[in-house]
Amino acid sequence: MTDLDTLTTLDPAKNRTLSDAEMIRAEADLERIIATPPAAESKKRRRRRAGVGAGALGGSIAAVAVLAVSVVTGGSAAYADWTAAPSPATTKQSVAFANDCAESWASPTTVGNDDIILGEWRGDAQIALVKNGQSVLMCSGVDPNVPVGWERLYDSAVSTEAAPTSNGLRIYGIETSGDGADGYSYDVGRVGSDVTGVDVRTSKGVVQASVKDGWFVAWWPGTNEADAKVLDVHLRDGKTVSAPWTTWSE
Repeated sequence: MTDLDTLTTLDPAKNRTLSDAEMIRAEADLERIIATPPAAESKKRRRRRAGVGAGALGGSIAAVAVLAVSVVTGGSAAYADWTAAPSPATTKQSVAFANDCAESWASPTTVGNDDIILGEWRGDAQIALVKNGQSVLMCSGVDPNVPVGWERLYDSAVSTEAAPTSNGLRIYGIETSGDGADGYSYDVGRVGSDVTGVDVRTSKGVVQASVKDGWFVAWWPGTNEADAKVLDVHLRDGKTVSAPWTTWSE
């Protein structure tokens, strides 16, 4: 008997066949692992993304010049591979992840490609913003104690609400989840048509948000949501609008 044969006898799931959904998720995980560059290259890429907008407001939101500031790094062991700059998830990865998430919705449904607004990775942690009828939900695989959680961000009560101005931003959630070393904070909402990027400036550094299809999301280790002191909103014309997060809350 070979070592592999010996290990096989210890596998509790050796006679179990994966479901279609589980097979899709496994294939998506394999694709992500293959596509992920070595750690050294990942660190180099994060250093190049350290530049963000900053500047004095003078009592109002103002366009400001770009300055270099420090970038947050993963804190506890739970988030040791967390990155301040996200990597986009493929649609296939996000659909598989969102379908796992949808199993716990009040009205479980099947998520398709067109339901995905955006998806991202930060290390091994995954987030997806998902449309479900007139609602938008955030599916998160961040807390190691809660493999897939979700929150409703937007529903029929506000579905007719006007979009943010072209250079504006509207926060739908700036909150914390989890406790202690496993806790994290996140910032999520809508952006105007001229917004190309969002950076969240915290007391420990800068977190780059994912921005796509009029939405943004960012999260970071730690359980103090008010640590998101300033949001820098990057515009299509090259300018950056900067203001305290409370200014953006509507």
